[in-house]
Amino acid sequence: MAALFVRRTRVIIVSVFAGVCLFLPFWAFAQNRPWSNTAPVIVRIIPGDGTVFIAGAKVPVHIIAYDANRDRLQYRFSIGGVIKRSWSSSSTYYWQSSVSDTGTVSIFCEARDRRGGSAQKSAVFTFLNPAPEEVLQKVSDNYYRIRDFKADTLYSSTLNGKSFGDTQNCRYFFMAADKEKIETFSNSSRSVKTEVIITNGSQVYLVDPQNKTKEEVSLMDSEGINAGEIDYMDIYYNQPRFLSNHSVGRVDAETNFNAKLICVEAVPLQEKGLYSKLRLYIDYNKGILAKTCLYTGDALTQTVEVGESRRMPGGEWVPVKISKIPALSSGRLVSTMVYSNIQINPGLNRDEFDPDKQY
Repeated sequence: MAALFVRRTRVIIVSVFAGVCLFLPFWAFAQNRPWSNTAPVIVRIIPGDGTVFIAGAKVPVHIIAYDANRDRLQYRFSIGGVIKRSWSSSSTYYWQSSVSDTGTVSIFCEARDRRGGSAQKSAVFTFLNPAPEEVLQKVSDNYYRIRDFKADTLYSSTLNGKSFGDTQNCRYFFMAADKEKIETFSNSSRSVKTEVIITNGSQVYLVDPQNKTKEEVSLMDSEGINAGEIDYMDIYYNQPRFLSNHSVGRVDAETNFNAKLICVEAVPLQEKGLYSKLRLYIDYNKGILAKTCLYTGDALTQTVEVGESRRMPGGEWVPVKISKIPALSSGRLVSTMVYSNIQINPGLNRDEFDPDKQY
C-alpha cells in the first residue's frame, strides 16, 4: 500500500508540474503579445487649441488621458522638438513663457503605458505681446459703447480699518466725454437731495438744491492746477490726445501675465501739477482700469482700485466697486463707492448737467 501511495503521489506531482510547464509559456506569451495591450488615449489637452495668453505667462498644460488596461501612465511635453519635461507620472506641466514667445506655439503632449503603448496630441496656443498703445486701446474699445451712464452709489470710508465719517447715499450721472454729476441725499430712499456737484467740461459747479443756489468752483486752485490738466477721461474717450500728451511704456515688472493685468506707465510730456506719472493696470480681457496709481515725483500719492466689475447685457464691463486710497502719513484712509441700479445708455439729456436745472 505504501508503495502504491508513493507512485500515485509521484504521478500527481508530475502531472501538475507538466501542466504548469505547458501553461506558463502560453501565459507569458499572452502577456507580451502586442495585441493584448490597448494603447492609452489622450482625450484632450487643457487649455485647448486657440487659447490666448500674454507672452510671459506661466501656462499650466494638462493632459486628460485614459488606459483601457488601467495601466499607470507617464507623460512627456515638448515644444519645437525640444523636450521641456521628460517622462513623469504628473499629467500637468507648467511652462514659463517669455515675452519673446509671440505668435502661435505648439505644445506636443505624449502619454505612455508600461507595456510600450503610447498616444500623442498637440495643442496650439496664441501668445500676444501688445504694445502699450494696444493695451490702452482695449480700454477705449470697452468704453466707446458707453455714451451715458446712471447709477445709485453708496459712499463710505474707513480709517485704519475702522468706519470713518457718515455713509452717503448718492446718485451718479455721466455723459461722454466730459460731463459728470454727483447728487447727494440725506436719506437711503434718495428722495431728499442735499448737494449736487457738476463737472461740465472744464467747469465745476457746487449746487445747493434746497436753497436754490449755485457756485462755480475750482477744486484745484489750492494746488495750482487748471482744469485742462485733469485729462484722465481722455484715457477712455480721447486716446489720441492722451497719447500726444504722454510718453507711455509697459512695466513688465508690475504686470501679472497670467491674469492679463498689464501695467502701462504714462509720463506727461509737459510738467503737470497733478501728477508726475500714472501707472495704469489694465485688465486686457475686460478693457477696464483695474488700478490706477498717481505719483508726484517718485512718491505715490493716490491709488484708485476696482474691487468688483460686472459685464452688462450689451457686453460692456463696468466697475461696480471702486476704492480711492490717498497716501497719508497719518493712517490708511479708504473711500469706497459701490454702484447699484446701473443703467447703460439710458438716454440722458444735457439738462442733467445744467446747474440752473437742479432745483
